[in-house]
Amino acid sequence: MAPGNIEKAITLLARETFWNKNDFDFAAKALWIGLRARWCGVATLVDGGRQLQVLAYRDKGRIRKADTYDIQGTPCEDLYSRAGDGDWQIFLPDNVSELFPDDALLKEMGVVSYRGGIFHDAEGAPAGHIFALSDEPQPNDLETRLYFHLVCQRTGDEYNRWKATEELKFRESKLAESEHLLADAIESISEGFVLYDADERFVLCNDNYREFYPKITDMLVPGTPVEDIVRATIERGQLADPVDGDAWIRMRLAQYRAGKGAHEQHISNGRWLLATERRTTDGGFVGIRTDITKTKLAQTKVRDLTNRLIQEQENERRKIARELHDDLGQKLALLAIELELIAHELPDDSDKFAAQMSELVDRSKEIARSIESVSRQLHPSILEQLGLTSALRSLCAEFGSHANLEVEFVDHRAPKSVPSSIAINLYRIAQEALINIRKHSDAQNAIVELRGNGEEVSLTVSDSGVGFDDMTVDANSLGLVSMKERVRLLDGRIAIQSELGRGTRIEVMMPLSGQLSDPTEQSTESIDLAKPSIADTDNMPPL
Repeated sequence: MAPGNIEKAITLLARETFWNKNDFDFAAKALWIGLRARWCGVATLVDGGRQLQVLAYRDKGRIRKADTYDIQGTPCEDLYSRAGDGDWQIFLPDNVSELFPDDALLKEMGVVSYRGGIFHDAEGAPAGHIFALSDEPQPNDLETRLYFHLVCQRTGDEYNRWKATEELKFRESKLAESEHLLADAIESISEGFVLYDADERFVLCNDNYREFYPKITDMLVPGTPVEDIVRATIERGQLADPVDGDAWIRMRLAQYRAGKGAHEQHISNGRWLLATERRTTDGGFVGIRTDITKTKLAQTKVRDLTNRLIQEQENERRKIARELHDDLGQKLALLAIELELIAHELPDDSDKFAAQMSELVDRSKEIARSIESVSRQLHPSILEQLGLTSALRSLCAEFGSHANLEVEFVDHRAPKSVPSSIAINLYRIAQEALINIRKHSDAQNAIVELRGNGEEVSLTVSDSGVGFDDMTVDANSLGLVSMKERVRLLDGRIAIQSELGRGTRIEVMMPLSGQLSDPTEQSTESIDLAKPSIADTDNMPPL
C-alpha cells in the first residue's frame, strides 16, 4: 500500500470552504489521502441500531454509491459494542475476513485490515463512525492513530453542525407552516384582526381590517406605533362622526392598554363596527373589529317602531283622557247637579227618598272623581300646563293620598324647562316605580328626587322596603322593558340598586338633547343596568 500524505490531508481538513458542504465526503477523502486505505467512509446507525447507513464512501479515492447494510456480524457491530465500555476506536491489522466469517461482504471484497472510530452527537452519545478498510495490512504508528482520531473528531463536529442545520431547517419549515396556517386562519375569519407587540407597534392585520379602514392602510405596516395609527384615523376622517381629537386619542390608547371591554365605531363609509381589544401574554394586544351594521340598522328600525308606538300610545292616552274628562266627566257632573235639583224639589214629607237621592249625588261625584283620576293617570295635563316638576309633585301627592304610602318629592333645582318628550318619559318612569313600590316593597315611605343642569336631568326614586334579589326578578317583566326602552330611546342611562331588607333605588339620567322625534340620530351608548326592577301594571294600562 502506498504511504498516505497526512500533512496534505490535514491541510484539506483545515480548509474553511470545505465545511460549507452538507455531506460527509470530506471525511472519506481525508482518510483516503492521509491513510491510503482502499475503502474509506462515514456511516451512522439506523433502524434502531440494526443497520448501517453509509453517508459517504470512497474506493481507491473514487466516490462510490452509499448504501445501507445489516450491522450484525460485522466489525462495526464489534466497534459499537466496545463503545459501551469506553473504547471508541478499534484496529484490526489483518485476517478481518476470518475474524468475522458471517460478513460475506468482507470476504467478497477481500478486506484484510479494519480501522474504525466512533464520533458523538452534541449530548455525547454515539452518533456514527468513520472507517478505513484495506486489502492489505495498515500501519498503526502513533501519527496514524492521532490523525485518525483527528478525522473522527472533525467528522463529529461536522455531523453536529449538519444535524443542527437540519433541525433548524425543520423548525423553520414548521414555523413557516404554522405562520402560513395562522395567516390563513386570520384571513378566513369574517372579523377584522390586528396585532400589536409589547412596544405598541403594529405587527400584522388581515384584509378585512384593511377594508374597514381604507384611509389609513398605508400606516398598517410593521413597526408603526399604535398612537400614530390612532391619530391618522382622526386626521384623515376615517370616523363618520366628529370627535375631540386629543381626547379621543387618549381614550383609544387607554382602551388598547387596558385590553378589555368593547365600544362601537361609526366609520366614514357608513359602517358600524364593534371594536374589542385584548392583551396578549407577552404584553402586546390584539384588536377585533366586528361589522354590526346590519344589527344597527335593525336596531334603528326597532327603535323607530318603538318610538312610533310610544308616540301613538301617548296620543291615544291623551285622546281617551280628554274624552273621559270632557265627555263622561262633564256628563256625570251635570247628572250630579240634576240629582241635587230634583232632591231640592221633593216634598217635605219624603225624607227617605231625599236620603236616597243624596246618596246618588254622592256616588255620582265619587265616580266623577275616579274618572278624573284615571284621566290624569292616562295623560297628566298638568305636565303640559305647569311642567315636569309640578307634575311629579302632584303625582307624589296623589300616591300619598290613595296608596297608603307617604311619598316625598324633592326638587334639587331641576331645569324649569324640559323637552316634552323627556318630561313625559320621566313622568312615566316615576309612575311605574311608585306602582312597584306600592305593589311589592311593603314600604311606608318613598322619595322622588329631580335634579339637573344645562346638559342633563336625572330622576331618582327610592324606598326603604323589603328590596329584592336580582335572581328572583323576571328581567323581561313589562315594567322593566318599558323603563329600558324609554331610557334607551332618549340616549339615557338607568341604574337600579336593591338589596334584600334594605330597599331599592332607581336612578335615571337623560341628556336634555335627547329627543324621540328622530330615533335614527340617537347614540347607541349601552344602558348601564346594574340590577333589574320589579314592575306590575295590573291596575293601569301599559306604560
